[in-house]
Amino acid sequence: MSGLIGLSNNVLFAVKLAIRRYMLTFGFAFWLWAFLFARIPLAVIQDLVGLDSRPFVLINLISVGIAAFIIFDKGLATHRVLLSRWMLIGVGAFVGFWLIYLLRLLFDSYIIPIEFFQSSFALVKSFVNTTLVPIVCLPLILSVSPNRYSLDLCVGLGSLSVLSGEIAYVTRPVVDRLFDTRFSFEDLNPIPAGYSSASLVILGILILFLGRHYLQRSDAFWCRTNAIFAILVGLWGIQLSQTRSAFLSIIPMFIFCLYALWLARRELGWLFSGGLALFIALCAPLVVGLLGRGISSDPSVVGRLILIKESFHLIIQHPFLGTGFQSQGLLKSVAEPLPLWYPHNLFLETYLIGGLFLLLLLLMFISIVLKQGSICLRSHDFQDHDSLMLSAVFFLWVQAFIHSLFSGHLALIPGFWVGGMIVIILGSQKLSVQYD
Repeated sequence: MSGLIGLSNNVLFAVKLAIRRYMLTFGFAFWLWAFLFARIPLAVIQDLVGLDSRPFVLINLISVGIAAFIIFDKGLATHRVLLSRWMLIGVGAFVGFWLIYLLRLLFDSYIIPIEFFQSSFALVKSFVNTTLVPIVCLPLILSVSPNRYSLDLCVGLGSLSVLSGEIAYVTRPVVDRLFDTRFSFEDLNPIPAGYSSASLVILGILILFLGRHYLQRSDAFWCRTNAIFAILVGLWGIQLSQTRSAFLSIIPMFIFCLYALWLARRELGWLFSGGLALFIALCAPLVVGLLGRGISSDPSVVGRLILIKESFHLIIQHPFLGTGFQSQGLLKSVAEPLPLWYPHNLFLETYLIGGLFLLLLLLMFISIVLKQGSICLRSHDFQDHDSLMLSAVFFLWVQAFIHSLFSGHLALIPGFWVGGMIVIILGSQKLSVQYD
């Protein structure tokens, strides 16, 4: 009996060590996959089986699970970088922004009650589910450096996720696809489908062009093959989704990668020109297809242009304090019959809700993210995995920033807020290492 007890204890101890090793090694990669790509296979499962697609529930469960595991394993002590100056300024800008947002929401709900098109409870719920929970867990999730295979794993899982959605979409009955002419399912909008595809392209381009340390690995061929496959799958996803802004979001990444490669090896200047020509050749059908939809006749585009015009008109009338959440009804009245109640622009909605002061906090947050993210970009330092990971997250944030200029409201653009906080934390960690 004692022998069996001892054997079971050894097995449990071995399992615990294995879980600890894989959790600390690949926990961030799995979390990043869930944040960027999990919504596509979940939507496919819902379409095929009928199970509810809950991508944000999955992200929150993974966030809390990883954070709880790290607390159990390492305690509450997190990286000392949380006390750095830029970290405190970035967190202060984020907290100040949302404190004013919630105070204005409370004021408009109970002090001078207005008619909400999207209820205050729904707005708070969106913010908590999509943004607050992951950000609270981020310091613990990022307290362990990602493994050198983290990006490979994330890209590989992302390729399988996006490809599963593409195959499920193109193999649907023709009658069903007549109603969903863009890459989408019941619980997957074409816009997030397009941005998940664009994220895959961004990560693939980054590994392919800037991951120089991959060349020194024995599995360099498979790493590059993984990256090329991700780019092709992602471009197909963007084309199926017909999301213009998703295509625009990958252009800065590609141009910078070619430029950095050219600076690093000037004798390969021909590669810059050849790569740019190849990119244009691959994307030309995509551009023609997207523009062929007819911008001027697209009711969504026309409605958003009307909202932008009306937002500027309201800002001129209330230049300091904004209109608060009364803007919902004002914008909805001019956008009829389309169900549009926010301007689909980060800056315009910020100015409308909180006026000039809220806009200044937003600009402060953006400036801190740009400063932290430019650490690797200024030095063209992509020799180690940590630098490459910081660059990857920064360009994913740039993608989310472009997304926020064309779609989504303040409480439902988690890529912008969560991605920005990741850049601030990783950038502060890199600075602390440099100055140690």
